[in-house]
Amino acid sequence: MIAVGTMLLPIHSIDVPAPWIPDLTKRMAISLSIVAGVLCFDARRVLAFRAHWLDLVTAAWILAPALASLANGHGPYDALQASLLRSITWGVPYLFGRLYLNSEAALRECLWVVFLGGLVYAPLALYEVVMSPQLHRIVYGAHQHIFSQTFRGGGWRPMVFMHHGLELTMWLAWATASGFALWRLAGVRRLLGVPIALPCLGLLATVALCKSTGALLLLALTIVLMAPRASRWLRLMVLAAVPAFLLFRVLSDGSAEKTVIEWIGLWSQQRADSVAYRFDNEALLLDNVRQNPLFGLGGWRFLDRIDPWTGVKTQAVSDSYWILALSTNGAVGLLSFLSALWLPARRGMAARQPARVVLACSLLLGMSMLDLLFNAFVTPMLIALTGGLMLSSSPSQAAERPTADRRPLRPRSA
Repeated sequence: MIAVGTMLLPIHSIDVPAPWIPDLTKRMAISLSIVAGVLCFDARRVLAFRAHWLDLVTAAWILAPALASLANGHGPYDALQASLLRSITWGVPYLFGRLYLNSEAALRECLWVVFLGGLVYAPLALYEVVMSPQLHRIVYGAHQHIFSQTFRGGGWRPMVFMHHGLELTMWLAWATASGFALWRLAGVRRLLGVPIALPCLGLLATVALCKSTGALLLLALTIVLMAPRASRWLRLMVLAAVPAFLLFRVLSDGSAEKTVIEWIGLWSQQRADSVAYRFDNEALLLDNVRQNPLFGLGGWRFLDRIDPWTGVKTQAVSDSYWILALSTNGAVGLLSFLSALWLPARRGMAARQPARVVLACSLLLGMSMLDLLFNAFVTPMLIALTGGLMLSSSPSQAAERPTADRRPLRPRSA
């Protein structure tokens, strides 16, 4: 349900007549379908749900928009609507993950769903690599994004039915990593009689053709970390890199950013200009959020900045999810958002002997965390995975293999 909705629903918004109900979007439709499906076919599981104290970080992230609205004087109506929207788009997929993806068997099925979904999506992406991103217009009658941004590196960057080519590339990178996890960690050797290495390599080639260097590098890092002999300390370094980067960006005076831009310029001036533009806009947003560092500026006009001397208004462009969380919901929002992803990712990435499926799903989550430092695409599948990993059972690989005292029973001979 989540994967099909993510891949096939249009990028569109429908106004709802009721003033207090948020507009119907792709993510809203997916969440509402989850609610309808669970209540109709498995309501008992919802009634049997028991909250855990670790769920408080996600609850804090859901309540952060209401706190920001009240702190900025937007009123209780805006506060209720803001938290209702996040409850639907974030809380529902998280609860789905807590209910249904909380075991190794369920996480293994999640890997299969993402992998097979990528195999279905890859031909559509390859079509748009050749013919240009037209499928959303052909099926739904409109382009979902600025068409001029789809031409990159001398060719087309596909979008299919997703918001941006970067979002599509990360979805295919997830699918590729899931395939490698099933192959290298879960011991799957064939898919419909074909060696599973072939579709994995085909997905890898598709990701490369999508022309997103960042996603390709994150995929390569994830595959390296999936190696059975990969160092635990390397995974810990990846975990530590996320909060370290955020501290660097929030506390930096700007001098280090200039050095980074100069280094990138040695490789590609176009990339350096893009990074400089991103840093300049994030500096404007960081300057804005200092007006209310604890709760942020809320969801209204947080991009605007008025020069106190000239009165000239400028508007920043926010590309990264972390700066959106900090600008709109302040330190409370950023810390709760980071914890909602970082804590479940830690289960497999920091464990000494993690269960292989848990390790694979934790690495998928870690790959997305790194991507959200630079981009702002959050899918319901990512949120569901945070719920599944937050309290997934059997975190130790020792449960997977028999010990000397507890050997598997063999049937007696006749």
